[in-house]
Amino acid sequence: MALLGCVALRGVGRCADALPELGNVDVSLLTGEAWFRASLLGAPVGYVHTVASANDSGDGSVLDSVEEMVLKVDFGQGAFDVRSTTVTEYGADLKPRRIRATQDEFGRSKAVEAEVRDGQLHVLTTAGDIRSEKTLPLGPHFGSELVLSLAAAQGLLPDRALYDFQAFVPELELLVDFQAECMGRETVQTRDGEVAALKIALRASSIDLELQWWMDAQGEVVKQQMPSLMNLVIEKVTEEEALAAVAPFTIADHIAVAERMGSARTLSYVRLKAGSPGTPAAALVPTNHLQTVKAIGEREAEVTVTRETDEGLAGHRLPFTDSELAEFLTPNDAVQSDDPGVVAKAREIVGDETDAWKAAQKLVRWLYANMRKLDHDPRPMTATECLRSMEGDCSEHATLLCALARAVGIPSRFVTGVVYLDDGYYYHAWNELYVGRWVACDPTWGEVTCNAGHLTLASGSLTSESFAKTNLQAVRCMGVLTLEVLEYRKGQD
Repeated sequence: MALLGCVALRGVGRCADALPELGNVDVSLLTGEAWFRASLLGAPVGYVHTVASANDSGDGSVLDSVEEMVLKVDFGQGAFDVRSTTVTEYGADLKPRRIRATQDEFGRSKAVEAEVRDGQLHVLTTAGDIRSEKTLPLGPHFGSELVLSLAAAQGLLPDRALYDFQAFVPELELLVDFQAECMGRETVQTRDGEVAALKIALRASSIDLELQWWMDAQGEVVKQQMPSLMNLVIEKVTEEEALAAVAPFTIADHIAVAERMGSARTLSYVRLKAGSPGTPAAALVPTNHLQTVKAIGEREAEVTVTRETDEGLAGHRLPFTDSELAEFLTPNDAVQSDDPGVVAKAREIVGDETDAWKAAQKLVRWLYANMRKLDHDPRPMTATECLRSMEGDCSEHATLLCALARAVGIPSRFVTGVVYLDDGYYYHAWNELYVGRWVACDPTWGEVTCNAGHLTLASGSLTSESFAKTNLQAVRCMGVLTLEVLEYRKGQD
C-alpha cells in the first residue's frame, strides 16, 4: 500500500508546456491552509492537511508548502497508520528548489531530500540504516502545478487544453512525466454547496496512473478522485471534519470463492470467471504464457490458468547477457544484486553449477528452507534487509530471490497476484526467472514450478517505476475483483 502516498495533494514540482502567459507572480494568491478528507470506497480513512506561506529568507525561495497525509488501514492483522509529510520550497518561477519528505508506512520510516542544482535534481534517501544518493537530470517541463493554480486564479487557464509537465514523486524517488488535460467545467458538491470547477485529468503513463482534479475559480483544488484505486476521493472539508475519528479501512486479504478445489499444489488447470463493477475485468487480469483472458461482455472475463512446467529448460548456461533482458539483470534500489553479501550468498548456494535451470532450483529451494515465514508483514523491505533478517512474508521471499538470481546471471521478475488457498484467492507475491524462457516459481511455497492456483495480476523488475506499477495494479483489484471457479483439474491431466 505504499503507493497510496503517490496520489495525495503533492506540491512537488509540476509544470505544463505552453501554459498561458501569467501576470505578476503574487504568492499571496497561493498562501493559506486547507484540510481534506480522504475516503476509499466511500469510507473515510484519513486526512490531508496543507499549509502554504510566503518565504522571505532571501535565498531565492519565495514560497514554502507543507503537506501532511494520514491514512488508517487494516489488512486483517491490525490497524496501521500510513503517514507522510512533504515540505517544498519554491523559487520565483514557482519551480521547486528543495523538497524534504518523510514517510512512515506500516512502521517503516523513510526520508527523502531533493535539491535542484545545475539543472539536476540531487536526491538523498535514508531508510533505516541504508542511505543512497542519486542525481536525476531535469526535463524541459520540470516545474510546479502551482502555475496551473495561479493561471486559474488569474482567469488565464482555458477550459479545454492539454499540457505536459514533469513531477518529482518522493514516494518513488523519481521524476515522472505527466500530462494534464483540462476537460471543461463541472458542478461539484462541496461542504459549502455547489461549486463550478474546472476538471483536470492528470495521467502518468509510465506508472499507469490517472488522477482527476476539480479546481475552483481561485485556483484551489476542491476535490481529487482516482476511480481505479478503490475509488480514492480527497475532498476539501473543515479541520474538524478532517480530524474526526475514523475506523481503519479494512482491505480484504483475499477474494472469496464458493468452489473448494482442495490443495492448490496439485492444480494443473483452472478456469475462472472474473468480474468487476468498475474497471473491466479483462483490464485487471493480464494474459501471459500461463494464463489467457477473454472478455465476456463489458465487465466480465473468462480466465484460464495452467500449471508451469520444466519442459525444454535443460542446457541453458549461465550467465545470461542478452540486451533485451538487461532490466531484469540490473541491480536497483530494492534488488541490490551487486551487494557483496548478496553475491557471496548466491554463489554459495549455486556452487559451481552453470546450468541455469538447475541453479534456479537451488535458489528457490534454499530460500524455502532457510527463510522464516511470517504470515503478514506489510513493510516494504529491500533484498539486503531481507538477507540480514532472513524472515518475512511472500514479498520478502520474492524480493530476495530476485537479487540472488541476478547475482549469478539469472534474469528475474517480481510477480504480484493471488493464489488459491482453502476458501479463496489470497494476495501473494512470487517470481518469474529466465532460464531459457520465463518460468514461474514460488519461493514461499517451495515450488520450482507454480501450480495453476497462481493468478498473475502484474510483474516487473522492481525498479521504483515498475514497483509502483505492479502495486497499483494489485490495489486496483482490491475490493472490486470477483472470481468464480468454473472448472478445475488436478495432477497432470
